[in-house]
Amino acid sequence: MNQATAFRFGTKADNLEQLQHLVTASFIPAPFIIRVGEWYENASKVTKEISERFPGQQIVIRSSAPNEDSFEFSMAGAYESVLHIDSGNSFDVEQGMAHVISSYTAKGSRLVDDYQLIVQPMVNQVRMGGVIFTRDLENNGPYYLLNYDDRSGRTDTVTSGHHAELQTVYIQKNIDLKDLTEPLNNLILAVRELERITRADRLDIEFAIDANGFVFILQVRPLVLKKIMNKEKLDRNIATTLQGVKSYYKESVNNSRVFGTKPIYGQMPDWNPAEIIGAHPRSLSVSLYNQLIMRRAWHKGRALLGYNEPSTENLMVTMAGRPYVDVRNSFNSLLPIGLTPSLCDKLIDFYIDKLERTPSLHDKVEFEIVISCMTFNFEQQSTELLANGFSETEIHLLKANLLELTNKIVLNDNGMLSSLEERLHVMKNKREMLMSRSFRVEQIPFIIQSLIEDCTQYGTIPFSAVARCAFIGKALLKSMVSDRLITEEQYHRFLASIETVATLMVDDLDKWYGGKMDIDEFLAAYGHLRPGTYDIACYSYREKPDYYFTRPANPTQQLVSEYFKEDIQAAFPHDSITERLTQEGFAFNSSTLLRFIREFIQKRESVKFEFTKNIDLILHLLVQFGDYFGLSRDDLSYLDISDITQYANTTLPPFLSGKLKSIVEFNRETHAMEKFIYMPDLITGESDLEIIKYAQRIPNYITQKNISAEIVCLDRDDYSLDAANLTGKIVMIEKADPGYDWLFAYPIAGLITKYGGAASHMSIRCAEFSMPAAIGCGEKLYSLLKAAESVNLNCKAKSVEPVGVRV
Repeated sequence: MNQATAFRFGTKADNLEQLQHLVTASFIPAPFIIRVGEWYENASKVTKEISERFPGQQIVIRSSAPNEDSFEFSMAGAYESVLHIDSGNSFDVEQGMAHVISSYTAKGSRLVDDYQLIVQPMVNQVRMGGVIFTRDLENNGPYYLLNYDDRSGRTDTVTSGHHAELQTVYIQKNIDLKDLTEPLNNLILAVRELERITRADRLDIEFAIDANGFVFILQVRPLVLKKIMNKEKLDRNIATTLQGVKSYYKESVNNSRVFGTKPIYGQMPDWNPAEIIGAHPRSLSVSLYNQLIMRRAWHKGRALLGYNEPSTENLMVTMAGRPYVDVRNSFNSLLPIGLTPSLCDKLIDFYIDKLERTPSLHDKVEFEIVISCMTFNFEQQSTELLANGFSETEIHLLKANLLELTNKIVLNDNGMLSSLEERLHVMKNKREMLMSRSFRVEQIPFIIQSLIEDCTQYGTIPFSAVARCAFIGKALLKSMVSDRLITEEQYHRFLASIETVATLMVDDLDKWYGGKMDIDEFLAAYGHLRPGTYDIACYSYREKPDYYFTRPANPTQQLVSEYFKEDIQAAFPHDSITERLTQEGFAFNSSTLLRFIREFIQKRESVKFEFTKNIDLILHLLVQFGDYFGLSRDDLSYLDISDITQYANTTLPPFLSGKLKSIVEFNRETHAMEKFIYMPDLITGESDLEIIKYAQRIPNYITQKNISAEIVCLDRDDYSLDAANLTGKIVMIEKADPGYDWLFAYPIAGLITKYGGAASHMSIRCAEFSMPAAIGCGEKLYSLLKAAESVNLNCKAKSVEPVGVRV
């Protein structure tokens, strides 16, 4: 009888006993299996036999209940295990046995005499311990999901819930073992053998790896997962899709049109699409964001300021349905003009290498990776450059160009920044002119195309320039803190003193609550906003005001910052700041700099507020177009915007409805398939697509406050948008989208987001309202917090911790 037919799943103890004689790629510590009834009959005899079987060893006592595991039902983790028991200490052995047995009865099991107990020797010198699932838990996709601890030397960190030490890795099931380093190659070899022996590819395996790289199997159970129709077809589609991504990466290496020798792709650097449209958005959101910003506006605005303009225009690429920033292209657009080509190549390679070495900085590249403007930190930056092979001459050239660029921008030498505001008026006038005319449904593609062109030329290109100015201002302000010119408290108070359109919105909402403003007047000003600027499935404030705003019984001003009416700048050491500016070669004084910072943080928000009116109108027209052709909002979300605008200058063809519906179904099916694929935050090589390690995120903390409060997660369906539910709560949202500004109309205690960078919309909003926040926590931390009942958010200590677990 061969191995495959010899094995039959039974209890945990039965499984280990069978596998002990079948495995060759791993070791199973010899199990001594005892029935609870045997223990009751003669505990002293069993205790003696344990000491004789495992003389001088530490042992573990594990549960093995008949109702614990099967393909249909799992009680994984329901019963206890007791580790590190001295086999010769009869009292400790008896206590351990009693503890495991009591966990049976605690779960309502009464007839436990036939339940089993497993006694095994402990694995010594543990290098790595954890659990590996042979299918993705969430989607049943073709991945090995590995949760492990390689720091504590324990074997039970994963199963006992000690989250702090855990790492999570997704490994493609068809990966070549030679692409894995030790000890992962040994582990996957052992796991594949278990899959062959058990004839099952849905397994939950607890393991330990010792200092010599030997794999010990501590537990094998069937993994209870939802069934997927045609799993083989799904696996093939995923493999084909990922092969296409690998080919794209390989072909992008040799791009002679940009500086730098190696490509790298990320979801959060620079214009961070994950924050704005989500990590796995639908076709319409992707195409609109690409058309309006990522195709050319992103670098055109920077070029106006004096930055290098890359020959390759597109900043965003979509891989397996995920939007990624071409980071090499982004870094090219942050080089000041005037550098030699050789220095440009050298700088880009240095930036990419630094990001690859410190992936946790991928949402902070403009502050922590790229040197894109002159600040008070240049001495430290030049020291790092010297240590990485840059010459004094190269560093001097970089400094001279950065200084010239920064002076020109802050002083607005050519008057270009003033002219950008004139473009907004042009966009507004053209939008109003378009909509003042009556039109037929057949003309909607042309109107949308016009709105897109106007929004790009007169809205997002100016926004790109203004947003860069705001970044330069904030970078200089942050460097004042590191240079000890101002304190961290002064930094936060200054940012909180800057009033933007969000402040005005909260003030106006207060007027409506107090009966001083009509709701129609309020919506005329703010109705175009929505929590998903590019998402047609999200309703605007105008479309569902009652959904976003609940009028309180006793309206009060809740969120106007205590700093707005203070003259924060008066407390700044202007003479010291001006002296340091002069020392560094800046051509402006303290007052000019602080005025520039305040002005462009405000302009960044007002320009964004204005160009999103075009986006709202585009989505509104698309809904009308969809209604005419029998397409719902959900249907429209699966169309590329070019599927509509291609008819801007032609008559609509017959049977267009059927054609669009077929595109919708194809894209819907593709999007559904792609959700089974795991993609990394950063792609630095082909191996990142096979071994997916999510970059450790360092949240961006706003203010220095320390609060503890219950959480309300707006990603879940179990919430209602009312003051009672949100008052005093820490709110969690995935994206730091501008459309979530309605949150600040409620007296919330704090904010946590999954995505978002140091210069993101919500970072600025929370600074403005002096709202404690952790922006950009990342997948792992966000999921942990989401499962909690409440959260301790300590911004000064830069920590966010879950408190309690939601049942």
